[in-house]
Amino acid sequence: LVTKPFVFEGERLTVNLSTSAFGYAIFKLETADGKICTESVEYFGDATDKPIAFRDPAVLFSGKEVILTVRLLDADFYSFKFI
Repeated sequence: LVTKPFVFEGERLTVNLSTSAFGYAIFKLETADGKICTESVEYFGDATDKPIAFRDPAVLFSGKEVILTVRLLDADFYSFKFI
């Protein structure tokens, strides 16, 4: 999943997802101009409000236009929000 560029508002990303025992989800944030990029660790399990931690602080993207990429393996991804 690759989103269209949008303005990052908030401090962290939370998601609603469900994976199998072998599945995972990885989240990647990058600025629309491609200058700053960060990726999360692999997430698995079933959660309606799972906070996602990135290798670099997500606040680096605050107020900037970003693109969110989600890589899934045997997982269902329902929604995301920045808070």
